[in-house]
Amino acid sequence: MPNRSIPLVGGACADDILEFIAKKRDQGQVIKLHPNGFLQLPLSPNTTWRESPLRLHVWTERVQVRGDQRLVVHDHAHGIESYVLDGVLRNTTYHIEETPDGGYVVLHSDGNGQLQPTGTPVSCVQNASTIISVGSRYYIPKGQFHSSLAESPLVITVIHRSDIDVSYRPKVIAPFSHGNHDVVVDRSLDQQLAWEIIREVEEKVRSAYH
Repeated sequence: MPNRSIPLVGGACADDILEFIAKKRDQGQVIKLHPNGFLQLPLSPNTTWRESPLRLHVWTERVQVRGDQRLVVHDHAHGIESYVLDGVLRNTTYHIEETPDGGYVVLHSDGNGQLQPTGTPVSCVQNASTIISVGSRYYIPKGQFHSSLAESPLVITVIHRSDIDVSYRPKVIAPFSHGNHDVVVDRSLDQQLAWEIIREVEEKVRSAYH
């Protein structure tokens, strides 16, 4: 059984993660639902949502995925180091190139989880797909297009974001049919249920680390 004091990601160990979660609960932190269906909880103390380097991500079958699952390819305004605390995740990278007959179009995030068309046509070609299991790390460079999808009923990751550009509008790659209109995603979330799920996460961490 791994030790709770060994750093996992971004210098944070399991004990730190548990402490940060408890503080966020006491502060009444709102848990968000990502358009791709996972829960997001910022962990870093004394930071805004956008500025928090450390985040907890949870994929669970207890929360319905509402977004269009063809819209999973995206980039980030920061680099990512991710550690899988529980479950199995598939991370896939893509090569995107502007071309009039590529079959895809670029959408921009508006900063609130909704997507707006840019009219830019692109091609989207898969580079590599990797299965990431519990206890493993993976890295996503800033600007790399990728998708991360759960391969088990519950997936828990903690990510450390670096070189954060809070003004950057992340891009999402969509089939060309999405290119002429906004994409609105229902991101409403029962906070009581969300925090129940986070309590399950805490128990998973406590049982996995001594």
